[in-house]
Amino acid sequence: MAKGLANGIPIGATISREDIANSFEKGDHGSTFGGNPVACSAANFTIDCVLKNKLMKNAEKQGNYIMKKLSSIKSKHIKEIRGKGLMIGMEMKDKAADIQKNCLEKSLLINLTAEKVLRFLPPLTISRKIIDDAFKILNKVIENED
Repeated sequence: MAKGLANGIPIGATISREDIANSFEKGDHGSTFGGNPVACSAANFTIDCVLKNKLMKNAEKQGNYIMKKLSSIKSKHIKEIRGKGLMIGMEMKDKAADIQKNCLEKSLLINLTAEKVLRFLPPLTISRKIIDDAFKILNKVIENED
């Protein structure tokens, strides 16, 4: 894990169980971006901000809301919706690239992975209003594909 840890400042981090961590000896593991003072300061600030603003709780709450909204879409093109928190994917049977392209044309950025999974990765600070606005666009695009 590392990408979001220092809010864009390059840093590396590893988490493991204690029994695995105890097996490392000096020189066994290193990181190009691990341990420098600037990156560590940025990571500490980022972690404090996430905790202070209860962003993990927001991710859970808004992620559940997004899952509920996505599950309400009735389309023959949807195969499966899966996710946890704000990491959500909607696997399509077909039309995924068309849906992604049409959403982008309407200013809704959605990632497409494995040629068939629409991936939603909104920021931890996302609000219900933004989700509702995005859902209106997505729903309209999917309806036009049916």
